[in-house]
Amino acid sequence: MLNKPIIKTVLYYLLSGLSFTVICSMVIYPFLVMMPQNRGSLVGKDFRAYYTAGLMSEHNVRGNFYSLQTQYLWQKSFVPEMNGLITLLPFLNPPFMLVLLNPLAKVSFQQAYFLWSLVNIFILVGLSYFCLRLFANREKLMKLFILFGLLLFAPFWETLIQGQLSFLLTLAMILSFYFWKYDKHFLTGLCLSILFIKPSFILVPFFLFFLKKQWSIVVGFIAGISFLCIGSWLVVGQHGVEGYIHLLVTASIAGNMYGLHPQAEPTIKSILLLLFHTYDIGKILWLWISFSLVCFFLLLRTWKNDKSNQQSFIQWSQLILVMLLTSSHANLHDMSLLALVLLFLLQYMLEQKSKVYMLPIILFLYSTLQISIFNYGVHMRIIAIGMIITMMYIYVLKILLDKRLSVHNPSNRINEIM
Repeated sequence: MLNKPIIKTVLYYLLSGLSFTVICSMVIYPFLVMMPQNRGSLVGKDFRAYYTAGLMSEHNVRGNFYSLQTQYLWQKSFVPEMNGLITLLPFLNPPFMLVLLNPLAKVSFQQAYFLWSLVNIFILVGLSYFCLRLFANREKLMKLFILFGLLLFAPFWETLIQGQLSFLLTLAMILSFYFWKYDKHFLTGLCLSILFIKPSFILVPFFLFFLKKQWSIVVGFIAGISFLCIGSWLVVGQHGVEGYIHLLVTASIAGNMYGLHPQAEPTIKSILLLLFHTYDIGKILWLWISFSLVCFFLLLRTWKNDKSNQQSFIQWSQLILVMLLTSSHANLHDMSLLALVLLFLLQYMLEQKSKVYMLPIILFLYSTLQISIFNYGVHMRIIAIGMIITMMYIYVLKILLDKRLSVHNPSNRINEIM
């Protein structure tokens, strides 16, 4: 008969070695890109847009900062092989991000990517720490399994390779969760305001807490966004801010160009565009709004002001799912936020007596995200469907949980939806 302590010890050291190998791979990757012969692989990455923004900021471009033609000329200055405006990867983030990107323009394109990758790895270390804190009371082998799963998570690698910002967004979300759990509501709102890096992400959490009358969170939210808006105005001026709004509208109707793939994203909008065989937002606008409102209504029904582990893990999972599904634009790297959904659901599962019924959902989402890199368009749609199924599943689960709590403690019955 096998000795369980020996098996656990062997697994522990095996996972430790594998985790160390993956970490070394992450650290080595930026050094490989620094080699001159690898510059060609860097040209196609999303980081190109951030370096363009840094260059323009360094040279005091303001009023026409978000002009596609202007961005194209600056981008072509370090990527001469670009051929026409259709090859542009535009900078679509708010102007306040230029404070972070400006220093990158002081070094070459490859050196900037190297430094940016190191910053991303540093943020990932902090993110992993806060993720593992969710499992503080679990044994070391369990935490090592979770760490290994995080290190192999495809959206994390996509974020690192593309030089994206999703680690920062995911870190802001999990910090918001912790602040909310510890009743630091103003700080919860401040952290959530960081989601303004992708403006379409802020609508769901803002209106959720507004309609739930969580005023301290709303005030923190408004304070953070106001600060970022003022910073944006100072960086590019009024004309620059207006140009940014115009660019967002242009990008939303541009179709399959500028690095955007509207029919191959894990969102409700993308599914509708695909079903109607169109890139015209106007043709699916009301359906998109209607389905988004249904998702938001389910979130409202799910969300209670109960911070017990059972309730909070389900509520925040639902919040992230609805936020991603109703977004106007999302990519594989944005699915880094689903790591939190998977961890919340896993922790919820571990706290229940029956540990099987949640496992298929967790495995389905994780495995679909892992294989998405092999057939991006198809698997992004599968991920969207999986997110919708998970959202509905959580809603039913929440109803059953409320009923069970009501049976055990009638005083806990909730008499109002909002």
